[in-house]
Amino acid sequence: MIPKVEFKVRDIDEYVGMLQNFLVLDNHSWASKTNSIFKAYPELKDKLEGLVDVSTEQRNQIIYEFFTKEEKENKPKMNEKGIEFQKSWDEINDAAMSAISEVAEIAWPEKDKSITAHVSLSPICPRYIQERRYMVPWFCNTHNIKRISFHEIFHFIYFEKWKSVFPDAKKEEFEAPHLVWHLSEIVPGIALRDKRIQNVLEHEPNEYEEYTGCRIDNKPLLGYIREFYEQRKDFEDFLKKSWNFAKQHEQDINFFRNV
Repeated sequence: MIPKVEFKVRDIDEYVGMLQNFLVLDNHSWASKTNSIFKAYPELKDKLEGLVDVSTEQRNQIIYEFFTKEEKENKPKMNEKGIEFQKSWDEINDAAMSAISEVAEIAWPEKDKSITAHVSLSPICPRYIQERRYMVPWFCNTHNIKRISFHEIFHFIYFEKWKSVFPDAKKEEFEAPHLVWHLSEIVPGIALRDKRIQNVLEHEPNEYEEYTGCRIDNKPLLGYIREFYEQRKDFEDFLKKSWNFAKQHEQDINFFRNV
């Protein structure tokens, strides 16, 4: 079974709350996400940084009005980009899905016949494991959309493999701030370098700065996980070794433990 990805433009009302949550004044734990939003929308940064003595409700209203205006101005272009992204992804869909399955060493389940990629104003690309959907920015080029899609889609089959290796796994651990979630965000940057993936789309997988900057016993965290992958007997062996290592160094890895 080969899943198909369907790109659909998503209305701002459906996800503006997520953007507002990342832009609250005291949410320092998600600074990198906030910076991503401000980098994409510097004029919004100017608006919010100029606010003094305003309530959270007022701040959220300003954010809502800003993105509502952005959507109104860019909706036709977003629709065009959605069509462009779909055509571009369709060219590699079957090869991509097969390669991801081969790397994780598990077949796609029947429930994954369709995966939805929501084209949005958000520069942040969350994935929703249970709903089999993820978000992509409308203003990216097709290569970056493919790169993002590989990363987010990999999460879906990764957790299928995780559940087969660790049958007692709890779904809530698949989300922040749990250690299982941290490892799931580290692994794609390594596994997607596999030649079977790169043969479909040559690209630089995403590695979050929170992890690239982490060192354990004066050695990069990602160096350990990369060695586990290169020396694995199979993907299950890789997961078990990576998980044991993560548990031993939880305090070094769990950057968002205070969220």
